[in-house]
Amino acid sequence: MDNMNLFSDDQMAVLGCLAAIAACMLMMGLSFRFGTVNEVVGESDLPAQPTADDVRRSTERRAA
Repeated sequence: MDNMNLFSDDQMAVLGCLAAIAACMLMMGLSFRFGTVNEVVGESDLPAQPTADDVRRSTERRAA
């Protein structure tokens, strides 16, 4: 098989790096596609929003 002599060592290193980058991009794309980023957020998962009274109380000045 003459395929081993087809590329030099430097060219094989560059091809290996490109293959590794492509594999990482594929893994990143799959994790983004099937990860928790795309899950639907339910009502119980949302943080409680402060009411107007809570905001007013937190901004009031209090005597020392």
